Amino acid sequence: MHGLLPATFTRRILFPAAVVILPTMVSAVLFGLAVPAQAGPAHEAQASGVSVAIDSMNPQVAQAGGTVSVTGTVTNGTGQTVAGLDVQLATSPARFQTRDAMDAYLSQGQGANLEAAGNAFSITTSLKPGAAAVWRASFQVDSAGIAEFGVYPVTAHLLDQAGDVLGTDQTLLPFWPGQRAAGLQRPLDISWVWPLIDQPHDQVCGALTNNDLAASLGPQGRLSALLTAGQAHPDADLTWVIDPALLGDAETMTRPYSVGSGSGCADATPEPASRAATAWLSGLRAITSSGQPTVITPYANVDMTALVHQGLTADLATAYATGDAVADSVLPGTFGHELAWPPGGTADLSVLTNLATAEHVDTVVLNSSEMPPTDSGTAFRPDDAVTSLRVAGLPMNVLLSDDTLTGVLKAGDTSSGSLPKATEFAVRQRFLAETAMIAAEAPNTARTIVVAPPEDWSPSETLASDLLGETTTTPWLTPTALDGLSSAADTQRTEAAA
Repeated sequence: MHGLLPATFTRRILFPAAVVILPTMVSAVLFGLAVPAQAGPAHEAQASGVSVAIDSMNPQVAQAGGTVSVTGTVTNGTGQTVAGLDVQLATSPARFQTRDAMDAYLSQGQGANLEAAGNAFSITTSLKPGAAAVWRASFQVDSAGIAEFGVYPVTAHLLDQAGDVLGTDQTLLPFWPGQRAAGLQRPLDISWVWPLIDQPHDQVCGALTNNDLAASLGPQGRLSALLTAGQAHPDADLTWVIDPALLGDAETMTRPYSVGSGSGCADATPEPASRAATAWLSGLRAITSSGQPTVITPYANVDMTALVHQGLTADLATAYATGDAVADSVLPGTFGHELAWPPGGTADLSVLTNLATAEHVDTVVLNSSEMPPTDSGTAFRPDDAVTSLRVAGLPMNVLLSDDTLTGVLKAGDTSSGSLPKATEFAVRQRFLAETAMIAAEAPNTARTIVVAPPEDWSPSETLASDLLGETTTTPWLTPTALDGLSSAADTQRTEAAA
């Protein structure tokens, strides 16, 4: 954490357990040798102009004795008709040992010793320029040698008639052998920060700067999708982080309102009361009244780090006081701000000191990149999400949101309310794989994960709901509210003085 930790502070780093050795299995086709070094993921430009993509996999978590079925599309991006194409799946009996190795495989298509899995799927029709075809292939889990808890590579190779590789696409396959066989001490505690944050729209004259919020609160809108998905999964133990400026703007829209940005709002355009805003606030009231954890940001989610660094701590205090008043007027008695989530998940000691002493914040959510491991040679990332320190003599819990998962969720952003099927699958599968890797790296320790999407996260409702569904049904995860993490068992927690 920049400027926060004393020189003596160190975070405990995990070291690998027994290394998994690739069995000396010989397959008829070893794709580790057959794939040209320059072959990259399907989403990258491919010299041939013919690409392959993985759109789905069933099941998304493999088990012993099962069959994994993979579907996808082949697209002809050339100016000529192509024919005689095959799609061959490949996997490995060796699980990934680190998250870095897994991520390198996904991004570069390298680092995995792949062997052909199952039978090739032949595309029997010729593909005209711009045409696409659906393919389906499968393989047996046991035949592939997959047997240990962890994450395994799955690659789809697109082959021409000569057997040359025209393109590849990669995905990840978690394998779950059961609680006892996995050797998992206990499921990972996982906590979600669920942001309802938007740009402020209110003006001094009472009009809104624009009417963008109407679409965001309506069907297929960003804020509607987040609220609906969260409502559907109360067992996910979300912590709702809400900007009170958004509450105020939505409340304004429940009555006839005006939109305009001219001087004094003289040319503001009248708008009728928004049914979408009324329904959205009603849904949010149901959540807050049910006792789900909700906290507010300072008004308009001001950049608290910038304010403190510029000596404008009085302005930060005003933003908190204004936010408290607005939130209480819209949803009386349901909010607090004992927990803070600085914009971008970044803060230093001066910011934390102000939060602790002036705003009585006792828990802060920061990005995990703010606390890098002190041992740069370790094979493990600092996946432990809970630590604590003392700020101006006061205890403060620090919850570290997983930086990689934040990036994974950002890949699911949409401006239209819907996402391509392949994108939704890729985000969901990566989420499963990243959490499985955290559990499999050190199964004998109690560990935690904090998931914090970008503040302006814009997933489709389907993707948001599916991710929360995975959170509640995945066997290596246990949903836990943020306020429960400080007391949860955690063998990697470290306390430091500052």
